Amino acid sequence: MNKKITIAGRLLPSCLPRLPTYEEDSMVLPCRGFCQEFHMGCGSRIPDKLKDMLNCNTFPDYIGTGSCIPKPDLQAQALTPRVCDGVIDCVDMSDETSCSYCPAGNIHCGIGSTCISPDKRCDGKLDCPDGSDEKAC
Repeated sequence: MNKKITIAGRLLPSCLPRLPTYEEDSMVLPCRGFCQEFHMGCGSRIPDKLKDMLNCNTFPDYIGTGSCIPKPDLQAQALTPRVCDGVIDCVDMSDETSCSYCPAGNIHCGIGSTCISPDKRCDGKLDCPDGSDEKAC
């Protein structure tokens, strides 16, 4: 029985890239750059007991297919309907931060052309007309 066992899968299940199948009990680590970006966005939410396990300096640099898992790309996975749909699918919000109807770095609210800066998401105040900026926090 083959299965994929990845740390990246635990961090970002809805944005996982398509991966080759690995032997049972094998582990493919995320690439160092992906780990570092994850820490910048969500590092403060990682429980202390897991922080040592997620030390990015111990993760490999990308040297080719199968060496590690790079940052997922929804467009490369034929998931373009999920890009710029107003719903954050990726932990780093990259699927909602480069939308043509929003200024660079802003997030689309999902209704009309309303956009907010990422720091307004999950801040306890409703900034989007439908309150989507405070959902799934």
